[in-house]
Amino acid sequence: MIYRTFVCGVVLFVLTGCTPPAETGSARTDAAAESTPVDAGRDIPLTEQVRTTSEKDLRLINALRSFLPLLMHTYGTPGMNIALARRGEIVWEAGFGYADLGGERKMTPETVFNSGSMGKVYTGMAIMKLVEEGVIDLNAPINDYLPFEVVNPLGGRPITVHDLMIHRPGLVADAALSLFRTPDSLKESVEAEFARDMTPMGGGDSMPRWIAKPGEQFMYSNLGIATLGLIVEENNPEGLSFSEYIQRSFMDPLGMRLSQYPPVQDEAHIREDIWAERSTGYMPMGSVWIETPPVYFGEFPAGGFVSTPGDFLRFFLAFMNEGEYDGARILAPETVKQALTPAAEGMRGMQMGMVWMLDKVGEPGFNFQHGGAHMFGWHNWGIAWPGAETAVVYATNQWPVPEITPDVTLVRNFIEQWILADGAFEVGERRTGEDWNWKVSYVRGVFFTAALNYSIDIPTPVSDEQIEAAAASALVNPDFAATRSDWVAEAFVQGARDMRAHGSTHAEVSTFVDDNPNITREEFMQVYAELGGGANGQGLYSALFVPPRNTEVGE
Repeated sequence: MIYRTFVCGVVLFVLTGCTPPAETGSARTDAAAESTPVDAGRDIPLTEQVRTTSEKDLRLINALRSFLPLLMHTYGTPGMNIALARRGEIVWEAGFGYADLGGERKMTPETVFNSGSMGKVYTGMAIMKLVEEGVIDLNAPINDYLPFEVVNPLGGRPITVHDLMIHRPGLVADAALSLFRTPDSLKESVEAEFARDMTPMGGGDSMPRWIAKPGEQFMYSNLGIATLGLIVEENNPEGLSFSEYIQRSFMDPLGMRLSQYPPVQDEAHIREDIWAERSTGYMPMGSVWIETPPVYFGEFPAGGFVSTPGDFLRFFLAFMNEGEYDGARILAPETVKQALTPAAEGMRGMQMGMVWMLDKVGEPGFNFQHGGAHMFGWHNWGIAWPGAETAVVYATNQWPVPEITPDVTLVRNFIEQWILADGAFEVGERRTGEDWNWKVSYVRGVFFTAALNYSIDIPTPVSDEQIEAAAASALVNPDFAATRSDWVAEAFVQGARDMRAHGSTHAEVSTFVDDNPNITREEFMQVYAELGGGANGQGLYSALFVPPRNTEVGE
């Protein structure tokens, strides 16, 4: 669930070039993560599936292989699994650490997590599907669709379906009617909660149920989303339960084989094959992991979903492709566009779409996302950057007390900064052979001179002694040695001298590639990409590949 409150002094706030992998394709590898520090105190096993040979993808995958174990050691995370998609395809699924510490059961790509509030996007999109079919009107009062009446006692206009979709009905935050027992039916639970004047959280009925008139104030509301779930259950034409409608509308068409939205998150209500893959949730307290007891939600459409990152990622990919994934259409393109269009201010500077949280609207890093946590054992996130054709879903099996740790947020931030900074061309299939190795080192020499005499404009040309000393100092990075035996000192020296002879003004540098008899423009671009060059206008890209602008008056 996602909410902010104080409970007995506990703050609860949850939104809640590299060596290629040993195997590619759909194969799975089991190994201790190589980046584990020697003195870390515990091994973090890695189980993964890699489905890409793209150099650009592998750079990010290898970075995450190193970063995630470090993060888990730092914050004591028992286990984490993750699925990464690029260009509409799932390229990597991995499990780090343990799904169950007592039994030493490893986290794998198929380990099932409890979603918490990430499940809200299914509830919201079920509403959008009924809107698309003409069953629901977003601007109609919710009382048109409920079996009981809901009135905001603070006055104002009637609460609309749209108000619930953007968290603006005037309700206060709540804990999703968390229980140690099996909840009543969805209808009974929601109706009973609206009948209460105070919200049961923070040690008792400590907060009024209503804090604003409809539409006036954003306040994240589990009860509001649960009400949307009840509207789905009461109004879908097939007469299905909420859980059945979600399964038929989204899980089955998208081939989400280890996903379910059960009314109760226990063995009696979750399919046997899914239950067998479920991780154990932990409540870390400093140096001790404590297994969390079962917690059920009376308002379960606000966060009772169970899934794997790879399954959940299919839902994100459908939204990145106008409502379709792998030939299955779950929503019309115009419905997806409406769902991902800013409709109101949200939390932490984000905008609200239809339940989706939208960040960096109008910027290159625009994304849609939703996080979630299941008290007190799981904390997870899903986010997609359409402009970078990248999406990721990941899950941890912990919710620390007394304060939640930033590990989940740091994963999202790491990937976002990586993809925004990584403007590299697609390398494609790496070339090999003595002739290609010569050309790669030749371009290195060109960069050496261009970096010194053009990029930072040192007026004195590099000397033969400096060029030869640079060549003599070169060491092959052991991380690349297995696949990159492409160093040729003589070629480096020639490239550096040729660049020096050609000149260091922008006009001279920009014509070097096309005037060069030793390497074609296409080959130069390939080497540029192999060496980590980007197409984002930074570094030496603009100097080498973009002609200078004519700034003469009248030209």
